[in-house]
Amino acid sequence: MISVLGAEKLSLAEIEAFLQASESVRFAGCGRTEIYGWVERLLCRHEYGLQARRAKGLLRAYIARMTGLSRAQTTRLVGGYVATGRVQSKPSQRPRFTRRYTEADIALLAAVDQAHERLSGPATRHILQREFEVYGKPEFQRLARISNGHLYNLRRTDRYRQRVRTYEKTRPAAVQIGERRKPEPNGQPGFLRIDTVHQGDSPQGKGLYHINAVDEVTQWQVVLATPRPSTSSTPASSTPTSTTTGPRRKPKSTSTPRAANGASTSNGARRWKRCWRSNIRRHSSAQDSPSPR
Repeated sequence: MISVLGAEKLSLAEIEAFLQASESVRFAGCGRTEIYGWVERLLCRHEYGLQARRAKGLLRAYIARMTGLSRAQTTRLVGGYVATGRVQSKPSQRPRFTRRYTEADIALLAAVDQAHERLSGPATRHILQREFEVYGKPEFQRLARISNGHLYNLRRTDRYRQRVRTYEKTRPAAVQIGERRKPEPNGQPGFLRIDTVHQGDSPQGKGLYHINAVDEVTQWQVVLATPRPSTSSTPASSTPTSTTTGPRRKPKSTSTPRAANGASTSNGARRWKRCWRSNIRRHSSAQDSPSPR
């Protein structure tokens, strides 16, 4: 940042020479208060109201060059000086609603939230009402009638956040959805580890699904093939007293030696999950997803 000192003390001839020599240079003011004060000193020194038309044009161009203001802004500042003899900003004329809750009320609300670990809106309102109506504390008079929505508006203000900073930990999910865990048979047979491989399609038709089921404890194994996923095509549908039925082909074993208590599927067997789930439910068991190997 470069500060130009005494720029308002130049004569009209020096101002004209400066404008001609600095056509490719652009300046910008550093603040509204400094800009308005400098423009006022410049116009007052050169007695703008007594100058000729050409001199007034030089002063306007000089103001625009030194401050970076537009032509309309420069005209507005010069017109204000001619009318009032001062260059000053106008106060805002926009209508404003009167504030019902002061800074002291926000600080008081922050103190209450800190003492009670930021309760919900209705609970906090009840505390504020009791502080005024039951305990007779006059500083709670306005907060005792605050609405629930406006209470949260005050909590979002910068004044409140500077006084109170609360952090909420991430709440863990109550239901474990899609958890990948290794099956735990606890030494009991009947927990199957199932892998599937799709043979692939050919121009003659759809390929087969090859299924390999292994008991986690006894290492009993069955290998079978089926053209499509179905409930009757899963190893878990077999029981010790029944034989396998359905569109399976070339089974190595026709039944499971024990009732299926659970089944763990690999990533490639996700398509069969609904089929196995229905069969596992019939045997009052759960299906797990193994951890990556």
